Amino acid sequence: MVGVVTVPSSVAFLLFGPLMTQALYIGISLEDARYIGFVLSALSLGLVAFSINLILIRGFNAFEDTRTQVISIIIINIISVALSYLFLATLDSDWVTVGLGIAFSVSYIVGLFVTVRLLRKHVGRLKIGEFAGQHGRLLLAAVIGMLPFFAIAQYFGWAYQETTLSLRALRLLLLLTGSGLAFLFLAKGLKVSEIAGLRAFIAKVINRSRNK
Repeated sequence: MVGVVTVPSSVAFLLFGPLMTQALYIGISLEDARYIGFVLSALSLGLVAFSINLILIRGFNAFEDTRTQVISIIIINIISVALSYLFLATLDSDWVTVGLGIAFSVSYIVGLFVTVRLLRKHVGRLKIGEFAGQHGRLLLAAVIGMLPFFAIAQYFGWAYQETTLSLRALRLLLLLTGSGLAFLFLAKGLKVSEIAGLRAFIAKVINRSRNK
């Protein structure tokens, strides 16, 4: 169920990061808000891996093994620090913060594989084929569903136009609503079982609120 939220969210942050921050960050210049959006896009690359890694780390706690999870965390931090220094030395100063976001993302992507390998000593070989396939279908649905709306925003240059806050918010609402509906439609077509579970959960929440 977590993947239904994190996968489309990561794609949305990647494609629409600057548009989001320009609509949400009030009181700063559009240029600064846009830059924060680029950082958000960079961080989005590691969102799914970060979320899965947090869940897997709890597996070590279940076996009362705090030592092994420290190894995973140390490796993640070493990769993050090493890449941060690399980007600090090689990137233009205007893009260093974006580079730090990429460093964080890469460290958690690599760290996910490290955590899975370390967890095997407690649970044996993990059957990740079905899990990976489910996330792959979610990613495919998100990319195909959102790319057309990203293309529209790029064609009209919405991320770089000096416009009113209300217009920026309206554009963002249009993009997120359209891409969200497209994602759900495609995910259902790709037979992602979690979509049905998400629909049942939303219906349950709505019914509960009505009964109160």
